[in-house]
Amino acid sequence: MRNFGSARIAAMVCWSLLAAVGPTSVWAQTPTAADDTVATPAPAEPPVPAGLKPYEVRIEVNYGPDPRFTPAFRDATRRELADVAYKTVGQMWNVEIVDDNRFSPGRMGLERLTPAVMLSRSEIEKFDKVFLLSLEAQGAQLTVWGVEWDRAARQLGRIESIEAWQRRELADRAFALVRRLFSPLLSIERVRDESIELQLRAGDFPAPDPQAEQVAAGDFLAPLFRYSDRKGNVQGAGGVPWTYLLVESVERQYVKARLISVLRNPLGGKSRRVERLAVRLRPSYGGTKMSLRLAGKTPQPLVGHQVQVYAKTFPNDETKTEPVDLVSDRRGMVEIPFNATQPLVWLYVRSGKALLARIPYVPGVREADSLSLYDDSMRLAVEGEIRLLNGRVIDAVAKRMACVIRAQAFAEAKKCKEARAELAALDEVPGITEFQRQLNAIRVPALEAAVAAKNKSARTRIEQLCKDASDLINRHLAESTLKERREAINSLCPEG
Repeated sequence: MRNFGSARIAAMVCWSLLAAVGPTSVWAQTPTAADDTVATPAPAEPPVPAGLKPYEVRIEVNYGPDPRFTPAFRDATRRELADVAYKTVGQMWNVEIVDDNRFSPGRMGLERLTPAVMLSRSEIEKFDKVFLLSLEAQGAQLTVWGVEWDRAARQLGRIESIEAWQRRELADRAFALVRRLFSPLLSIERVRDESIELQLRAGDFPAPDPQAEQVAAGDFLAPLFRYSDRKGNVQGAGGVPWTYLLVESVERQYVKARLISVLRNPLGGKSRRVERLAVRLRPSYGGTKMSLRLAGKTPQPLVGHQVQVYAKTFPNDETKTEPVDLVSDRRGMVEIPFNATQPLVWLYVRSGKALLARIPYVPGVREADSLSLYDDSMRLAVEGEIRLLNGRVIDAVAKRMACVIRAQAFAEAKKCKEARAELAALDEVPGITEFQRQLNAIRVPALEAAVAAKNKSARTRIEQLCKDASDLINRHLAESTLKERREAINSLCPEG
């Protein structure tokens, strides 16, 4: 473990020296007319460490059309909200609180907000977080609706609400909602296989309220990438699917986590134009409605697919409880339950016996989500044809055994004519060659269709199904299984 205290002291000393040097330092001096030496350019200011960089936060409060929301009421609310914010988060946040009635009050107004609307507002570009609060009055009850805008992720969070029954508790309740909406921001500094090192924004500023600490061991983070152009202008941001980070330790701004993903190298390498970040997940729903869809230009619901929910954190862990078995309905929907004692689960999606997907998931973060799967219709068609083929193989095995048993009984009774007739009937039963030909008639066109559709998953599953069928044919229709009985019958009824 690195010396976190020394690193912080060194950073603070460095900043103190830079401030003391000021514009009169030797680096900032300009040559006089008599001085023909070349001036050394002033060095660029070092970047502020993430742990010493507070969040720039703006809280916008929208008031509904109620006569109680007078100018004096609003001024008092702003002052009290600022006071509660400072007592709760201290220097972690630089907070600006304003009134803003540009959107409709209540939940409906927040639901109409979009990332495009937020990106078009130039006055909030400098803020890392913007919390939009809407205050409604219904009798004696005051309801505060809120949503978070995250500039780094370029996305709006979930909409939540909180109630207050007295005017004096309004600021405390409103900021409690802000804290609940707040998603801490971390930067991914180093990736070593599954071990991840991160830096927590404003992590070196301890919160006055211990409950306002940003991240703790056991929390789950969602990684995301932020993309910039050559001039450093942010062009977009996006998350990494089916990938999570489990926080193992936190020491001020330094965070260690473990990677959980089904992707190969999901976090990639360092790049000047790609910033690797992570945000803390806060499940707030009792579960997530997961929609299973067919991947493609025209997504279709996948009906009747089995989803098993395993309560485990890592793929090789053993579950202490039985998995929850779910089946997608006619809309392709299943509801994944959230369990606070085991936030992350593994989803096994099957179609018949084929495993279509195995992914980690934290339910409860979103009310609804979707999972796109490859087209499994080719594999299902082949599986159906092979089942019919296997049925014919079993029928052939039964006919062979019946002929052998009757032939042996006739031979032992010295009815050699009848025994040889049964052996002749045995030779007419289709054998390995015929059934392998029928299997090839199924396999070849199916594989050609999978290759044409560029469906590697279907191709792999079709090949495995055909291999299993071929092994079954060779095992049960092998001539060696009847060789001894044929010889016994021929010895009892020799030809001629």
